Amino acid sequence: MSLLIPNSTQVPNYLLDEVMPSCNPAEWKVISFICRKTFGWRKTTDRISLSQFEEGTGLSRKWLVIILDRLTARGLLQRDKTTKGDVYSLNLQSGVLSTPVQEPKWCTEYTKTGVLSSKTGVLSTPTKETNTKLRKPKNRDTRPAAS
Repeated sequence: MSLLIPNSTQVPNYLLDEVMPSCNPAEWKVISFICRKTFGWRKTTDRISLSQFEEGTGLSRKWLVIILDRLTARGLLQRDKTTKGDVYSLNLQSGVLSTPVQEPKWCTEYTKTGVLSSKTGVLSTPTKETNTKLRKPKNRDTRPAAS
């Protein structure tokens, strides 16, 4: 019997045992997506665009930039900038998590499918009421119409 399950992605135990407990849910989504794009295709690195991250994680581009910078600063993620796009790989060296996890500056992370609370890890489904709160007010012209 083969140790590999067909059509699956192996995740290193280090990520599950050491990294996952120290990450917030959005960071873990990004790490899992990078595992899929690299280990899932039997590669150690992959060129991944922000559009691919958006589609694969459901997180907004604004949050992805913050999370990718945070994971890179912690030494967990390696990003090599090239003219054709950024190439990502995970640093699986033991002890890479010497930098303590910092709480995000905001309490919620906006995704394409709802609002992810970084405190509880709960993803709320958008409603008419929450969508109204999240939307920026339209810049309406209040000048009187010319006669």
